[in-house]
Amino acid sequence: QRYVHYEQAFLLGELDPAFPTFSVWELRMVVDSDASDEQLAWGRRSLMNYRPDLIVSTNDQWRYNMIVKTDVPHRAPDWYKQPRSYDQILSGGGKCGPRAWYGRFICKAFGIPTWGFRQTGHAAMSRWTPGGWVTCLGAAFKFAFWEKRIGLDFKLEADTRRACGTDAKYRQQVQRLKWLAFLKGDERKSLKDGMDHNPKQPWMALMLLQCEMLIAASVQQPSNTPLQDTTNTSASATESSEES
Repeated sequence: QRYVHYEQAFLLGELDPAFPTFSVWELRMVVDSDASDEQLAWGRRSLMNYRPDLIVSTNDQWRYNMIVKTDVPHRAPDWYKQPRSYDQILSGGGKCGPRAWYGRFICKAFGIPTWGFRQTGHAAMSRWTPGGWVTCLGAAFKFAFWEKRIGLDFKLEADTRRACGTDAKYRQQVQRLKWLAFLKGDERKSLKDGMDHNPKQPWMALMLLQCEMLIAASVQQPSNTPLQDTTNTSASATESSEES
């Protein structure tokens, strides 16, 4: 049913132009909204009618979700009916939690992937942009976390997938190393493990190094130049490290 909802919205031209370019990994962060299909449709209609300027904004970070900064009052929320719904946030306001919820909701309504996160004493969100993932309504990724995942880990995966270009290439060059790290017990157990290259977790360290190399190569090479496959070749990894 959720697929049909977005298919119809896409055919009607209601979604962001980037929607058909997203990978399955990115689309998972669109269709996972806790809002009903009816609420998602309402969100698009309300923004089209009330603030169409936010739909055509050239500010990639705040397209759609700028409505939170301009029209959601920062105050104790007024939940005037049950069950709670997103229209109540727009009219009744809220503090960091409801504001982040509405920001994620309206981006997902228009087909933009989002990742919600917490910071110490605060709730915020991040979203996809053509230039990469950015945080909104909060501090940078290094201060973010959600459950056992830290923001820098999410950003690293997002940037690496962007560098790889396709899910298949990511699986080949990165995911296999993640699987090996899991099988060897190298995976991070908690937020305290961070993103350091721990010599006691060689497979995880190798995976992190691979991600960093892929991202660096994508920055250095023109967008139409395919990245070299550095998987399973320690020699090429050494060469790349020496060149950088």
